[in-house]
Amino acid sequence: MKSKHSGKSKAAAIVAAASVRLRPILMTTAAMVWAYCRWCLRARGCRIPIRHWARISTGLAIGTLFTLFVVPGVYMHRSRSLRSQQRKSRRIF
Repeated sequence: MKSKHSGKSKAAAIVAAASVRLRPILMTTAAMVWAYCRWCLRARGCRIPIRHWARISTGLAIGTLFTLFVVPGVYMHRSRSLRSQQRKSRRIF
């Protein structure tokens, strides 16, 4: 929000926010996958933990992608559509 109020464009503000958020998000994801991987490797002869590890790591990867790319993209698209609707409504009145 500070970038938006300081006169930066929304795209520049999103890029700045993504660069700040990237490291903590990736470190959290990597720590979770590594911890669960170590747990799976200790459970010898059991296939259930490996299935869980695959699900958890896939879910974390998808969540990371959504957080870093999809949510900011939807925000940009949504703000553009709201801006165009506001312009149209101003023309009518």
